[in-house]
Amino acid sequence: MHEFTDGCSAQYKSRHCIGDISYGCSDLGYDKIVRNFFETSHAAGGFIKKQADLSIIRGQRVIQSARDLYVFASENLCKTAEDSKCSRRIFRYIDTINRNRDRYFKPVKENRKIHQESEDEEIADEIEQLYELVSTGTIFAVKADDVNQLYYLVKANKQMTVLRKESTDKWGITYLPGTKVIHGYYFGMVNDNPLEQKLIKRIPAVPALSVVYVCSELEISGDGTIHIDNSLHRSILRCLDE
Repeated sequence: MHEFTDGCSAQYKSRHCIGDISYGCSDLGYDKIVRNFFETSHAAGGFIKKQADLSIIRGQRVIQSARDLYVFASENLCKTAEDSKCSRRIFRYIDTINRNRDRYFKPVKENRKIHQESEDEEIADEIEQLYELVSTGTIFAVKADDVNQLYYLVKANKQMTVLRKESTDKWGITYLPGTKVIHGYYFGMVNDNPLEQKLIKRIPAVPALSVVYVCSELEISGDGTIHIDNSLHRSILRCLDE
């Protein structure tokens, strides 16, 4: 039997998932069970999380519970793009789950000592926000508000600023007062190729908190084109999954 799952929690974290897998063959009557995993943030769940993140970052929504997320998705994400393979999205909210388990599994004794990491107390606990590394001319990646494109690349034309009043950028996105934004120029894909992109001279304001990667190694050619190698592309995708 082949089992398909969106994520790999049973691979490391949950003792009950691992325990259920160990009983899989005897419970279901198969000689062999093959468990197949997909990258969570690249699937439907990842799209919903990215849209929710962007709405919160822009100050457009407050999401504090599963019901809040359900209401947001139902109001904003049921319709798909014209070129989407899906005609619509349907969301259902389940308030409680009756997990009537007939067995429980104990953790490995002192398991936390094997995996737990601790740092020297003398090390300064200072966290530098990624957007603080962005200055004029920096090329950086941000979360994309697009089901067909996982991230956008932007060239900053100034450092991060805090909006004093409500503002709408050239792309029609409105931000509330107090939002931290970075102004610059988007890059657009050339022939739908994410590894080759060209500068679009229409200034957006992107939320500073949506910065996921600073591309210090990228250089713009004379015609405004950049070429992204596979290694950098994969690094940005990994940051989106975190």
